[in-house]
Amino acid sequence: MKSIIILLLTLAPLSLWAQDTLPDSIQQQTPNARSEEEASESIQKLVDSVAMNFIQQKRQEQVKSIAGLRFGTLKEDAQVFLINKFGTYERPSNNRELAFKNIRYAGVDFSFVMFLFQSDGINSFFNQCVFAISTKTLEEALKEQENLKNTLSQKYELFETKGEYGPMYLGGVNPLWDGKVETYFNSTSLISAFIVDIIKYPESDYSGNQYAVRLNYGPYPYVHEEF
Repeated sequence: MKSIIILLLTLAPLSLWAQDTLPDSIQQQTPNARSEEEASESIQKLVDSVAMNFIQQKRQEQVKSIAGLRFGTLKEDAQVFLINKFGTYERPSNNRELAFKNIRYAGVDFSFVMFLFQSDGINSFFNQCVFAISTKTLEEALKEQENLKNTLSQKYELFETKGEYGPMYLGGVNPLWDGKVETYFNSTSLISAFIVDIIKYPESDYSGNQYAVRLNYGPYPYVHEEF
């Protein structure tokens, strides 16, 4: 141990001695400035590599479609596709939604799934999708939410926060993201594409269900509106 301490104590004086006594041609090969520049370049390469890996991961997690239907699809085209996939839809309460009951999707049984559309006054575009699992009790809802969370976490990195009736999970990347680093970090609306939370119905439905686990994609603003 004593020899190691002595060696450490002598390293700095030896380096100073070398700078004072070695020829200029040798000193120029190992200047502090070059070492700092090389270190800076190495750090920059490391940062670039980490950033690239991160962005590549987020590109893979970007949600551009659900149930095979691409977000931004015209309603007329979406309606034909969804009828072929899920069958007859429920009578809509307005012209901006298509709802299907008792749907099994990706190995999960949902009480209903709703596809919603945003209109510019002429055309309507698919911009939101809601899957729901209805339950009679909050305890059942929490169990269903945990199962759904585990399924989604196999593909997406999920972030947990507090919801009204339990935890809320956020994941995926907004389909409107252009894939650039600067836009991802400059817009909080792009950070997540969906949420998984628990809601309570205003009234029990005909089956006595009071709660629902909700997997909500969107809404995404495909129609640009401003004052």
